[in-house]
Amino acid sequence: MDQTAPPSVKDLIRKELHQDNSNGSSSVKLVNLQLTTLSDSSVLLLVNVERLSLRRNQLSTLPDSFVNLKKLRYLDLNGKEFREIPSIIYELPNLEILVLSQNKIKSLPHDVSMGRRWNKNLKILSLKNNRIQTINDILPFTKLESLSVLDIEGNYIPKEELDIVMSS
Repeated sequence: MDQTAPPSVKDLIRKELHQDNSNGSSSVKLVNLQLTTLSDSSVLLLVNVERLSLRRNQLSTLPDSFVNLKKLRYLDLNGKEFREIPSIIYELPNLEILVLSQNKIKSLPHDVSMGRRWNKNLKILSLKNNRIQTINDILPFTKLESLSVLDIEGNYIPKEELDIVMSS
């Protein structure tokens, strides 16, 4: 009985990139693979990718090599394990859409506009269904120049705080 080993992450990336080369786009979907880490060698295969989905994995951090993904415009980290926005994401200058829904994020950085490259391009930020407890954590994000959608539905923010923001 011949049992073949499951494909490696690098093999899956290569397959996705090969399929995308035929239609000219640069997207990679590594969805629901139970990934707990990404190796630097896997990330280096992604340097020309513009759209990356890592949703429904078990990632809680991203490697430092993620800084090399300068062309990345869309990043989907919808999952279960992130407790904060990975700081390496701030080094992605072309990021326009960031999905961090359904994680365990409790608080957010308060210095999002200072020294952060992506603040000029980020248009959509989804923090839906996390554990954010106060609107004060969200307010710095409202100052991002290009941000048009900030989805905070399903967090633990008191209704009274949301009402104050909505009425102002």
